[in-house]
Amino acid sequence: MKKQLYVFAFVVGLLSLCFISCEQTPDNILKGTWKCVPFSSSSAAEEIYDMVYVFDGKGNFTFTVNSSEGIRTTKGTYTIENGTIVRTFYTKYNLDGDVVGEGSEAFTLDAKSIPPTLTTTVYDADGRILAELRFVKQ
Repeated sequence: MKKQLYVFAFVVGLLSLCFISCEQTPDNILKGTWKCVPFSSSSAAEEIYDMVYVFDGKGNFTFTVNSSEGIRTTKGTYTIENGTIVRTFYTKYNLDGDVVGEGSEAFTLDAKSIPPTLTTTVYDADGRILAELRFVKQ
């Protein structure tokens, strides 16, 4: 009887370690493909195109926009702050491939929603809200 009790306790201990090691971290949740679904926009917002973020879970991302002007891809890095803010950093290029500046965006990560979501607000040059975008993990 004691031997069976020890075996049972050992198995329960192994199972509990499995659940602890499989805990989702913001990096694990963020890793993968996120597709934009319209959330809300003003009448001043232009057409929302196909937009996709791919996060590698190691601090790098690729952002692709498929618009009437063609497909544009931006690569950069990201950080996760307080488990809920995803901040991207990237370099902007002109059509000739020359660097014209750097950019950054902040997203709010909702890891508890099913599926997880990233939301951000897009502003015009005067600070008016053009659109709120929601990216859903695929």
